[in-house]
Amino acid sequence: MIPFAASGSSGIQKARKSLRAHCPTAAWRPGKLLDHTGVVSWTKTVINK
Repeated sequence: MIPFAASGSSGIQKARKSLRAHCPTAAWRPGKLLDHTGVVSWTKTVINK
């Protein structure tokens, strides 16, 4: 799984911690905090890997 946050209000660290608590056995990759302009382009680069 690759966590991402599209809002800076809660931050990526809080999202990462919550997701890992709910899915502890998932294969995790580094996530990213994105603004509204970067979500689509970043997602395409991750999916194509």
